[in-house]
Amino acid sequence: MSTNSGEKTGWSTHASEYANRGVEFTQAFAVDAIRGAVQSYGSKTNKDGRTCPSPIRCLDVAAGTGAAAFALIDELCSDKSESAVSMIATDFSDGMLEQLKEQIPSKVTHKYPNVNVETRELDMHKLEDIPDDSIDICTMSFGIMFAKDPFEVIREVHRVLSPQGVAVILTWSWNSISSDLQEAALDQGKIAKLTDFKLPPLTDYGNEHNLRTLALEAGVKSSDLSVSYTQKGGFSFPIPFLVSVANTNPGFAEIAPFDEKQLTTFLTAKGDRDANGDPTRYVGATAMSLRIG
Repeated sequence: MSTNSGEKTGWSTHASEYANRGVEFTQAFAVDAIRGAVQSYGSKTNKDGRTCPSPIRCLDVAAGTGAAAFALIDELCSDKSESAVSMIATDFSDGMLEQLKEQIPSKVTHKYPNVNVETRELDMHKLEDIPDDSIDICTMSFGIMFAKDPFEVIREVHRVLSPQGVAVILTWSWNSISSDLQEAALDQGKIAKLTDFKLPPLTDYGNEHNLRTLALEAGVKSSDLSVSYTQKGGFSFPIPFLVSVANTNPGFAEIAPFDEKQLTTFLTAKGDRDANGDPTRYVGATAMSLRIG
């Protein structure tokens, strides 16, 4: 992202909380989209009578703590542990990348001997370290919605794809966390009405028309585009985690900080209890997936 230092620090501060709790939520959406991208890539290479390159060259843009990067590696290698994969995971937040690097031994090195993961601190708008036509599979999981210039991000992703390459970009269409925090902001007098605050993807990219238009205006051919819709539910998070997300995730900076005691009371009243009697809140969401290539 092209961001100021405060935003960068905010994401780094949020990294530990996200790695501990939030990653399973976003990864649930990423897995389906990644599986489709891998299948599409395999079909394209087989159709052209080519063999997949070795290693398969992968890129995860706005990688965060690695949800999509590790899901892609698993998809490529789970049935063929000897598969060779070269993964570059990029993010502008060094804190996020540090969390990702800590997981490489357990999630990659000890499982897949021919997989190499490299991290690079890069702005998603300027993937200048990545040559043209050099990536076979590219992922971006819930990063495009924070881009200052999403058209430039799409152009960069398109630029680095190989002729048979495939990219998949996910964004939220609806997320119950943001809905809860809209109501909490109203409850705490931070906004005058619910529509005074919405996360960007809910208004900008959370539907098929807007996603297609974004890619087309960035120069991607209509024949190279497809959009799919995914809905997931059943995730229950501790209230303290959601309170922390509200006050550390830069996506909510416009209405944060929340009074922690008030927000805890508000979310607890809307939530449930786990087996130990601790307050939790059910979270559901829908997402759009844009595939290029």
